Amino acid sequence: MLSDYTVAIYVLGAAGIILIGFIGNTLARRTRIPAIVWLVTFGIILGPLLGIINRNALVNISPLASTVVLTVVLFNVGLRLDIYKSLRLMPSALRLAIINFTFSALVVFVVMTLFGYSPAYSLLFAFILGGTSVAIIPIISEQIRMKSSAKTLVTLEATLTDPIGIVLALAMISIILLSSYSIVTAASAIASQFSIGIVIGAVFGLIWIPVMGMIQRKKYQFSYVASLSIVFIVYLIAQYLGGNGPLSALTFGIMIANGEIIYRALRYRHPHYFTLDKESKSFNNLITFIVTTFFFVYLGGLITFSSTIYFVIGTIIAVGLLLVRIGGTKLSLYRNKLKRRDMFDINAMISRGLGAAVLSTLPLEYGLLHTNAFIDVTFSVIFITIFINGILLYYNSRR
Repeated sequence: MLSDYTVAIYVLGAAGIILIGFIGNTLARRTRIPAIVWLVTFGIILGPLLGIINRNALVNISPLASTVVLTVVLFNVGLRLDIYKSLRLMPSALRLAIINFTFSALVVFVVMTLFGYSPAYSLLFAFILGGTSVAIIPIISEQIRMKSSAKTLVTLEATLTDPIGIVLALAMISIILLSSYSIVTAASAIASQFSIGIVIGAVFGLIWIPVMGMIQRKKYQFSYVASLSIVFIVYLIAQYLGGNGPLSALTFGIMIANGEIIYRALRYRHPHYFTLDKESKSFNNLITFIVTTFFFVYLGGLITFSSTIYFVIGTIIAVGLLLVRIGGTKLSLYRNKLKRRDMFDINAMISRGLGAAVLSTLPLEYGLLHTNAFIDVTFSVIFITIFINGILLYYNSRR
């Protein structure tokens, strides 16, 4: 049984983290430095610097933390994907996502290989750091008031690349754990996981759309909580059946967010559709705020600073990401008639964030090698890319 003193410490710690989250978001609006910087810094102060947070305790809860954050974030990504609004810019956004992700992953792979990591682990690093952040990019684009077309493009790109990175990183972990690089064996295992995950998410989504619609029609309070609980059940069922849990959460979110469109495509009319009303959006934002606040402080507490070489690697990767993004964006959007100022803003959007942060803890969860390197290199890249992003956007806004 926990002593009163221990309970008091945990309660004060939780209260302090939530307060820091609020302060971090306030500072983000004033400084244009995303809240992630302040939250991870607070975790570093509590962990490596002051030793208040025990790293071993954080390691023990790594599976739980990663599962909760991945599920909530990917469900949230799915809920925000508006098919109608995104359809017009989707071809451009898809080119932007695929080309920039490929170029970025190639840079990370080359850098990690040059620093002595095996091809398999270098590729895992590449997938973790290949995509821009769906959690950070929309926040930054709102702060600088980007033009709607440019903002939609980078938001769609992040929406596409974050799940791509997560899916490919989980696939790479599966390949490493199989201890076999047989393309047929690995492809079969991965295809099985992903197909089961997508099917489970889609089936539960189709079932849940009319149920959630009826709940909302009767105006029950906090109806969104029901969907949030179901997505965790969907995640667990997909994992139990050998599928990909995160992908099922993403699919479930997409299905219920676009339920009316999907049912019309199936030529089935139902009077009850789930929509993210004002109350649901507010509650969704609150849950996301609390989960991400605790996770980034948790991530800061995991940092070891065991070697300065990780910061050097992170810096080289961040600079390389900026350089290849300029070429990738130009190649992707050569037909789009965007102003030079908008192109500059899109080029600057190299921030890595929640997706990469979550994925960096998975090697720890699965007992892979180089766990400190994954966390410290990813941390360095997140910090440096956000700062580069902020400086470039601030400069462009003053021109």
